[in-house]
Amino acid sequence: MASRLELTLLTDFQLQVEHVLDLKDQDLVLLVDAHLTTPPPFCFERVTPDPVPSFSTHWVSPGTLLKVAQDLQGKAPPTYLLGIRGYQYELGKPLSAEARAHLDEAIRRVRALLVQPDSVIWDTLSAPHTNHPETHPPAAEK
Repeated sequence: MASRLELTLLTDFQLQVEHVLDLKDQDLVLLVDAHLTTPPPFCFERVTPDPVPSFSTHWVSPGTLLKVAQDLQGKAPPTYLLGIRGYQYELGKPLSAEARAHLDEAIRRVRALLVQPDSVIWDTLSAPHTNHPETHPPAAEK
């Protein structure tokens, strides 16, 4: 009998420093967000703690979130970012056909990741992490 996968799903418009509490006791974390300039259809990469964290009252980067988790809790779970290429970020604008196609491919990737929830396997599928300041924190296309 296969072991059961326990998932915690959290949806929010942007990362906040308070999300550090959501990382506690997690074995593996997948952050999904829209990106302005990532190559289509998406990027998938391991997030590393930012050596010099930065944040505002409205948003923190994934690397800053991990750094704060390490500082407060002594560790951070293996964390990955799936950045889906988007095109239109104005409030009220519908999802473009291109972004819909990228989202569909990203959903297929997430399903494949959930079949093998293991950081060693995910590392082989991920590109080297680079910070993505072009991730659109407020009201990103979802």
